[in-house]
Amino acid sequence: MPLAFRDTTRPMQPTTDASNTPPPAPVDEPIPARFAYDSLVLMSQRMQLGLATYPVIWVLLMLQEGQFRGRTRFAMGNAAVLAIVSFGRFVLHRQLLLLGAEQVPRIRMWFGALSMAHNLYWGVLCALVFCTSLRDNQSWMMLVATVGITAGGTVITSSDPVLPRYYALATLGPTALALLPEGGWTNVGIEGMVILLVLYSRSLARIARRDHDARIQAQIQLEQRALELEALSRTDALTRIANRLRFEEQLQVDWRRGARRNEPLAIAIIDLDHFKRINDQH
Repeated sequence: MPLAFRDTTRPMQPTTDASNTPPPAPVDEPIPARFAYDSLVLMSQRMQLGLATYPVIWVLLMLQEGQFRGRTRFAMGNAAVLAIVSFGRFVLHRQLLLLGAEQVPRIRMWFGALSMAHNLYWGVLCALVFCTSLRDNQSWMMLVATVGITAGGTVITSSDPVLPRYYALATLGPTALALLPEGGWTNVGIEGMVILLVLYSRSLARIARRDHDARIQAQIQLEQRALELEALSRTDALTRIANRLRFEEQLQVDWRRGARRNEPLAIAIIDLDHFKRINDQH
């Protein structure tokens, strides 16, 4: 009979067919830590590309028409704060990613706290500029920039389960609240657009999050199926022990290990008498 042995390096998987193949896992299953960590790394990398835009946009808006309009200290002070916060987030993001996949809850908590604080600060600046000016080009440009930051941030943070729910609220909410006491149809219209944009951003983030989770679950199922097929290709269907392919692979590994350690290598050959009767019966 062909030479065979039991492989103790990996567990044997039961033979599967179309009748007992498990159904696909639901999309709302918990995401494994390594996939959640990969999502955080990708989100952090995307965030780092946009961190420098906050102080740059602020300075460009304050320099509109070549002057600070009598608010030099206000403009330069907030530009410095935005630059420091952006740089601090950049450094801290890189440090947090060194913690590894086992620290996913801690990393997610810090990412969420930093992002919410940063964008809430920007939202307050937008409310101050928009509500303390006379609705000039500068204030409208500030609101447009805030809408752009909200849209981009919603897409970037869509893989996070919590952050997209409050991202738009942090950037646009202060402006809507500041306009409430003023009244007037113009302010009501602006508040309505802000509320609609916040709701739309949350809906968009929910769809993106669902697609993200579905892709991860599909990848998990593909990896599991690949492991099962790999085990089946190296397992004899009748005896459930490693087949000739697995034997040759393991022999090469053990041969190189023995040569490297200068150790002998032994192979035990077992022959079963009257195996044909077993084969015919089973």
